[in-house]
Amino acid sequence: LHEPILQIRESNSTEETVVSCSATGRPAPTVTLNVPQQDLYFSNSSTVSVTNTNNTVTVTTTAVLSGFHGNGAQVGCAARLLSVPEIQVFKTIPAVNQSSDD
Repeated sequence: LHEPILQIRESNSTEETVVSCSATGRPAPTVTLNVPQQDLYFSNSSTVSVTNTNNTVTVTTTAVLSGFHGNGAQVGCAARLLSVPEIQVFKTIPAVNQSSDD
């Protein structure tokens, strides 16, 4: 089991963020997204599995994080295999600066 890769992308809405997490292992790992903050929740979750040439399986779970108001939040991703301890990674979504001065 490899350490999961957690990616965060902004969506068109300021209150939504697209979060995806992928992990590779053999057999296919279980990938779970979680968010510790009470007021945030995931919706539109989908999972895709891809079998690689070396017989490992990459599982990617993607979800829309809603209720996010641009003030920084932490999201987590856990990857699990039957015989291996769970691996968790956490990322903080940076606070969104609403000004348009890049």
